[in-house]
Amino acid sequence: MMIPAISSADPISSVRWKNRVIVLDFPKGSGSELSALETQIRRTKAEIKDRDLIILHVGEKRSTGYSRKLTEEERKAVRNRLGMGTKSTSPRMVLIGKDGGVKATQTNSFDLTKFYRLIDTMPMRQKEMRER
Repeated sequence: MMIPAISSADPISSVRWKNRVIVLDFPKGSGSELSALETQIRRTKAEIKDRDLIILHVGEKRSTGYSRKLTEEERKAVRNRLGMGTKSTSPRMVLIGKDGGVKATQTNSFDLTKFYRLIDTMPMRQKEMRER
């Protein structure tokens, strides 16, 4: 999967109006939840690409093929922007719209299809689907 380049201390601002963002904040010890979510990500690559989504990890550091590795400065900027504090305390997944605003948060039962359905109801996405 191709991962868009991000080029500022605040990776969310740098992709505003181009991409939607899913921010993953999983502390150490939430490996099984994160692994299950990673399986969903691998299975839905086409849906991710079609919705112009990028995925950022700000919690447990992982080397993945589907998310951009963030510098420590970028991780701090995202955590600060979303009011997440300095370290992960519980698993969460946050959807950021192309306008840069928080659209939804999941703190349990992590299900990407819920985010996909929500995105598909948004006016900008409706326009994208008509134009594609």
